[in-house]
Amino acid sequence: MPQAKRRRRSRLTLKPHLHPDNLHALYRKATDPVERARWHALWLLSQGRHPAEVAEILGYTDRWVRKVVAL
Repeated sequence: MPQAKRRRRSRLTLKPHLHPDNLHALYRKATDPVERARWHALWLLSQGRHPAEVAEILGYTDRWVRKVVAL
C-alpha cells in the first residue's frame, strides 16, 4: 500500500503591523472566547513560538492556528 506523501509545512510569518504588546492587550481585553483565543494565538506566535507549540498551549490543532494567521 503506497504511503501518502506528507506535505511539509511552510514557516509562518506575521506582518509586523501590530507590536506583541498590542496583541497581548487585545488578547487580555477580548471578552468573546473565540476572539480571545485568536488574539492569544497571534500573541504567542509574535513571540516566535512554533504553531504546534501554540496549538498545544491553547488546546487547538496546528491547523486551527495556521487558519487564524491566514484570516
